[in-house]
Amino acid sequence: MSLKRYIFSVLLSLTFVSQVIAQNNILDQLPNQSSVLKGYEYTDVITRLSQAPLHDIEGIWQFVDNATTIVIEQFNPDEIAGEQLHLYRIVIIDSNRLSIEPGTIMGYASVTTKENCFDARIFSDGKLNGILSIPKTLTLNLSTDASRLTFNEYKKEIKI
Repeated sequence: MSLKRYIFSVLLSLTFVSQVIAQNNILDQLPNQSSVLKGYEYTDVITRLSQAPLHDIEGIWQFVDNATTIVIEQFNPDEIAGEQLHLYRIVIIDSNRLSIEPGTIMGYASVTTKENCFDARIFSDGKLNGILSIPKTLTLNLSTDASRLTFNEYKKEIKI
């Protein structure tokens, strides 16, 4: 087997392994619908965030276009024992939708290999009872100065 062929087969194997790992994403193991958590009034969140060092993505984010305020905070779910991850929970603090209560989980995010880029599952469908469901895969991109956060639809690209 030539060196070129060997390198190609190794790269092909690595691509397959990375696809298998991607299919077993930690975010896919989390709940498929939101729940409402206690302790997510604005002042409670400010107090909690001020008591610990934060990662750049953590904090309160306001979306002026739809009058929604969220908090992104580190999260370590009990149901996924033994995993040391940078996993974040995205929780609504304030929404212009009356059916959405403070503390409603909007989704989850995890770090990627790309700096300031996060893989996210955001609940995309709301019911009249305020429960969000149907997680949609997005990427969250944080500006280099950590002042702006954008939500982008996930796109699979194949580069050869």
